[in-house]
Amino acid sequence: MPTPDLRINGKRLKTLDINDACCYLGYWGTGNGDMNASRELVHEKARVARDLIKSHQLTPEFSAELFAQKLRLTILGSLH
Repeated sequence: MPTPDLRINGKRLKTLDINDACCYLGYWGTGNGDMNASRELVHEKARVARDLIKSHQLTPEFSAELFAQKLRLTILGSLH
């Protein structure tokens, strides 16, 4: 099937394959609704944050708070 000729103000819009991930309104997904790209990005950043915290000698309470804070920042950052 040929690529449609979509234009706004005379400029041709970029089209992607249905399986190519792209960011739309802050969320990563594919044209067929697969959101694995966003989920994997958040999981990887959470793993990095967890590993960073594991290497420090912190109290369990402080570690949990630091992890939660880092995770909130990760999730917010992945949405932009």
